[in-house]
Parts: sequence; C-alpha cells; structure tokens
Amino acid sequence: MQIRDALESDAEALASLADRPVEATRDMIHERSVRVAITGVDEGCRNDPDVDGHNMNDPRSETEDHMEDPGMETKGERSDADASNSDARSDEIVGFVTFDVRTGVVHVTDFNGTQKAMKRLLKSPQRFAQNEGMDVETVIQNDEHNRIDVIEFLGFDSIGDGPRFQGRPTTRFRLELNGKTSDPNGSNSSHD
Repeated sequence: MQIRDALESDAEALASLADRPVEATRDMIHERSVRVAITGVDEGCRNDPDVDGHNMNDPRSETEDHMEDPGMETKGERSDADASNSDARSDEIVGFVTFDVRTGVVHVTDFNGTQKAMKRLLKSPQRFAQNEGMDVETVIQNDEHNRIDVIEFLGFDSIGDGPRFQGRPTTRFRLELNGKTSDPNGSNSSHD
C-alpha cells in the first residue's frame, strides 16, 4: 500500500468511496489536505526512505507498515483481503483522509476505506499536528463502529457529543499531542 496526496484525477474513485458527488469531491481535493491509500508499490522504490515510510516527516508517499490489524471491515467497504486480490488494479484507491486546520486544531473532516488503509492514512494529520504542536479532532456518527474502532486504536478519546449529521447523533473525538506522542500501536505516553 502506498499513501500519496490526492489528485483531481482521483475524484471519481474518491466520490465512490466517500459516497458523494464527483464535483463535491473535486472541491474537497482543492480545498483540503487529502491523502489516498492505493494498492501496489513500485518495487524499485522499496529501499527509498522517502517512499517506504521511514521518513516520518514526509506524508506525501508512504508504503505499507507493520501495524497490527485486527482485520475489521468498514461497513459498506471492501476488506483488506479483497483489496489485495490479484484481480484488483495495482493503483486502486482503498482509502482516503481529508483534514484542515481551524483555531489551532487539526480537524479530520472525513476518512474511509479498509481498516488498514484508515489506520495508515490517519497518521498524516497526526504527524502534521505533532509537528505544529496541535491536537487532532474528528466527529463520527455513533453507528459507524468500525471507524470508531480505528480512531480509538490510534489513541483518540471521546470528548462528548458532536453535532447531529443528517439527523444522526455523532461523537467528537480528540487526540491530544501537546506533550504526548502516540506509538504505532495507538497508545499515548507522556513526556514530562
């Protein structure tokens, strides 16, 4: 799996994954930071630290890490096993994350995909926030248990009710990074 910045040419695939109109997805790509996870890796780049994820300060292009994955599947999405089937295109988008910064907080405005892809993708806003001395927040509908499982795995804590979205209740989650770092397994540790 490779993580990269979204391109306008990704709009149709992202629209399908995000369940939104293609034009709204193009606007999202233009207005926010958007990263996508794609299947396949150029084998010639395996030893390049900027491509295989060793350079943690460059979220533009990362490949698969060795994070434990409980194998959960997102409701309505394909499993990680499905994404790696031999009939899958080598450049198929299997996840995305969008984020922006408001009032000194990195806001993850949307994310979806396979469990493995979402875990990898959420590292981008987390790294950005950590480098800028900010925290990360997101709001998730209460019935989206697989997405909640992912962010809780990464160390996000529930901080209360969020706004209703399309009449459905939501929960606001926050990952505090000011003075804390998050390890690859999702737990936080203080550095006092």
